Amino acid sequence: MAEVNFSMFGTLPVDLLPYVFKQDTPELLNKALVCRLWKQAAYSRLLDEMIRPDRAMGIREMKIINGRIVSHESEEAHMPFVVFKNIAEKEKAGLENWWLIHKSNKVKVMNDDGKVEEVPLRKLRIIGNLCNTAFTDSWDLALDDERKEEEPSHWEWIELNVLGLNENYAQQLNTARNEDKKAYPKRYEPDAKVSRDEKGEPKQIVQMAGADVLVLAMPMAKALFNEVPISYDPATWKGILLRTKTITIDKSANKWPIVVSVAPSGLSVSHSYDYASGRVGFVCAQKSFVT
Repeated sequence: MAEVNFSMFGTLPVDLLPYVFKQDTPELLNKALVCRLWKQAAYSRLLDEMIRPDRAMGIREMKIINGRIVSHESEEAHMPFVVFKNIAEKEKAGLENWWLIHKSNKVKVMNDDGKVEEVPLRKLRIIGNLCNTAFTDSWDLALDDERKEEEPSHWEWIELNVLGLNENYAQQLNTARNEDKKAYPKRYEPDAKVSRDEKGEPKQIVQMAGADVLVLAMPMAKALFNEVPISYDPATWKGILLRTKTITIDKSANKWPIVVSVAPSGLSVSHSYDYASGRVGFVCAQKSFVT
């Protein structure tokens, strides 16, 4: 990531620069495209530190929860510009119904012998354990299912509005697609030049959240903000279960959508039939990759 000499911005004191950038971050990308100086600032690690959102949950915050994690914040992906536009809109509306979570492929952890090792984050159990999560009423196959490393480290914006209640899984996937259409209508115009899936549809940006990012975000939000906006108590059947786009295949080749919920005794990861229920919804996530 580029470094920049912030004195090039003139006589403005350096300690005031964070306020200037925070006020103008929604337009930062446009300025970066036309101004070399703004581009240097936009992609600097120092700027990431200056304008880090209060509700961001990344490597720095993981280290607060688990002192064995020794990865450095410099290993995080660059903070995506779209985040600041989203935050500005939320602040204007007086809302804090969102999470911003950094999804790493691996972190460095100090073991009991004092040695540092890289821990791949390809299993839900490992992700949860790094956040000191107790699992309850959970399906071991889903917790220990090792998934492929499919993408680089990135940030995910999670909307905490629960959608898809009283819909089955197929209907919920379609609802998520409609959320993407509302967010990015130009991508769905007939002649739009965009990446497409095997059905010829534009690849979704806004999607149903995956189990991995929720297993990471839920315990971090509880530990950092004492925030549990979505919970479910199996003893009383009260609350909301979140169905995810994550699929686990059992020994009989049955495909099960994974359900995640915060229960009184810990985090629950189980599977879901393809049924409609007023207790089973989902939340949307948007991945942001910055090169």
